[in-house]
Amino acid sequence: MATSPQWHTLGTLESLKADFPESGIKQIIVQGKKIALSFRDGSFGAVHGACNHAGGPLGKGKLEGEYIVCP
Repeated sequence: MATSPQWHTLGTLESLKADFPESGIKQIIVQGKKIALSFRDGSFGAVHGACNHAGGPLGKGKLEGEYIVCP
């Protein structure tokens, strides 16, 4: 059964941009779920926070081109 998407306020655009690390990605927790939030070239992106192959925290990794490298 499909559910409708839920939106969550994370802060203002200015505060989010100012808070991003050099790696371009950080881990956030929304309703108890880890999310890897990225910011690059003026755009945000979000994916599940666990690496598919090793389960590591993607939000603590880094962006390399268009890919997230887990820590």
